Amino acid sequence: MNSRERVLKAFKRLPGLPDRVPVQFELCRQLSDHFGKELGIPVHYTDNPYEDVTYRISANELRVAMGSDVVVTGAAVSDDYKILMGTSTGGTLALQMAADYPDIVAAVILYSPNVRIANKASFLLGGPFGLQLGRMISGGKYRILAEDPKTDPFWNNKYRVEAVVYLQKLVVKTMKPSVFKKVTQPVFVGYYYKDKEHQDNTVSVPKILWMYEKLGTASDKKVSVAFPDAGAHVIGCDLTNPNWMKVYTATESFLIKTVGLTPVKTR
Repeated sequence: MNSRERVLKAFKRLPGLPDRVPVQFELCRQLSDHFGKELGIPVHYTDNPYEDVTYRISANELRVAMGSDVVVTGAAVSDDYKILMGTSTGGTLALQMAADYPDIVAAVILYSPNVRIANKASFLLGGPFGLQLGRMISGGKYRILAEDPKTDPFWNNKYRVEAVVYLQKLVVKTMKPSVFKKVTQPVFVGYYYKDKEHQDNTVSVPKILWMYEKLGTASDKKVSVAFPDAGAHVIGCDLTNPNWMKVYTATESFLIKTVGLTPVKTR
């Protein structure tokens, strides 16, 4: 049984699960609309946000619950290209899925992938008393982010400290050379970096570059781009990066020149 057959079999065992497709922001919509029109493929959207599956679940369950659902859904659509796009921990899951399902995932687009959390003390969360330490630092059972009127309507700024603990366990378990080596598909990696003082302070840029070098992808099939004027961790969203069109342009170029997406004649 190949990986496509496995995920299709799993799909049939998961009736009635809520849709966990994230809100698509402008970059994702434009890419989908552009190539959908060029290739004659109907584009459908959903506005259902991710279910909160980060409370009291293991790192492996998080990977399966979120990452495999994406691949399962994609595998059920058609026999053609399945291109995974992921930001931050979505990039973590996309890399793992590309390694797990090489006959389904045709290419990977990573925006600020979470290979390691930028805070060098984050490793403590994955060790003994990590949850207790996280609660002590957060001052309770929840981590609450600063309010932002632009993103608050879309993103959850309050979540259990358990989520951060399991996030640390997830990246340690999955983001390692043995996984990177299995990724042989075309890969695009984009991230915010200008200099040591102006760079992504959510995920580690040096670890992103470390991952990039360890990929099993051929050198002419992978692209790494630093966006010095992105100014934020989420580089592909118009709510956080006013220069997101540069990310779009670089991604479109990758899809055409490296992946080989070209218009097809339709009747």
